[in-house]
Amino acid sequence: PLVGWLARVPRRLGSVRDALATPDFQQFPAPMRWLILNSVQRLLVNSDEIVDELHKSGIASHRIQMLPNCVDTASRTWMAEIIGLPGNLRLVGMVANLRRKKNHFLFLRGLAQILPEFPDVHGAMVGQPVMASDPDVPEQIQAEIDALGIQDRVHMIGFHPDVPSLLPNFEIFCLTSDFEGTPNVVLEA
Repeated sequence: PLVGWLARVPRRLGSVRDALATPDFQQFPAPMRWLILNSVQRLLVNSDEIVDELHKSGIASHRIQMLPNCVDTASRTWMAEIIGLPGNLRLVGMVANLRRKKNHFLFLRGLAQILPEFPDVHGAMVGQPVMASDPDVPEQIQAEIDALGIQDRVHMIGFHPDVPSLLPNFEIFCLTSDFEGTPNVVLEA
């Protein structure tokens, strides 16, 4: 948005999908945050909470457009085939990019507590690293899996092009993020 404003692009749209208080947004100095929000004519958001937060930040109502998340139902891809396990296992799953704020560690610690009691339960994590600010997260997740001794019961799927087709495989879906806006994956799950 800022580059478009400097280049005098006549119509500029921005998107806010997370709370303004998140570290990802707060990492910018206050003048930069102001420019990010005010160098566009319209801000597209996906939740009423973000609309309220923008109003409290002084953004006029006519500059905010709320577009609720929409999800498609999908056919099922059998995850047992992807991870090479028998189809009669029960899966507890998480879908989230490998970022610190997604708190995969909480998911893993919870799994470690229930796995001894339920031998037919496995965990599945779908997602890929996306943030240059979190380059060590995949290795930290693997180290946590190893430290908990659950390597044979937790499966890191990585990127998958059709996440909605995987979700019907999960008996339980988890999202353990420290903070979120309105995540599409919860609606899809």
